Amino acid sequence: DALFNYLVLLGWSPGDDREVLTRDELIGLFTLDRVKSSPAQMDIKKLEWMNGEYIRAMPENTFREACRKQMVDHGLWRDDMDETYFRQVVSLMQARLKRISEFVEVSTYFFSEEYDFDEKAVRKRLNKPDAIDGLRLLREGYATLEPFTEESAEEALRALAEESGGNTGSFVHPARVAVSGLAGGPGLFEMLALLGRERVVQRLDRAIERYRDTSS
Repeated sequence: DALFNYLVLLGWSPGDDREVLTRDELIGLFTLDRVKSSPAQMDIKKLEWMNGEYIRAMPENTFREACRKQMVDHGLWRDDMDETYFRQVVSLMQARLKRISEFVEVSTYFFSEEYDFDEKAVRKRLNKPDAIDGLRLLREGYATLEPFTEESAEEALRALAEESGGNTGSFVHPARVAVSGLAGGPGLFEMLALLGRERVVQRLDRAIERYRDTSS
């Protein structure tokens, strides 16, 4: 549907600023006098943006089943997976994807401890002075945090940043890479709350052990 929408707009315009239109709307609005005479230019980034708009508009159950198929195809699906947890992850990711095929790549860390670390993100966020020290402080704060929620995780991090004289970014970015292996993704505190305190603390411990000698 996104591709159909995009291809129509390569050589035609509805006469206003609208770009995301249903097939029925496009058919109803189409007239030959608005067909452009200038050569069309393919813009993959715009097509991906439009595809993301269609993904966000998908019924949640349709998107969820598409993501489930991606996980099955990549060998990540388990029949004993908590369905409620899976639904929460899918809901968190739906607004952030431009292609459904990205789902596994950007959400593996929700389902497995065997996730890769983006080396560029590691160099930028973990191989920096005081990055590991900051993770140690955050680990100690989170280890006893009750309840461990999106709100409490954020409050604890901000309080720690203020106490240490740093800024929140100096804790947020290394923490994100430590627990997900990636530089981007959903909101950090949403992600932490969904992963749960035990897994977050374990992942902070693992990142501290793995990168403690590279931070200088």
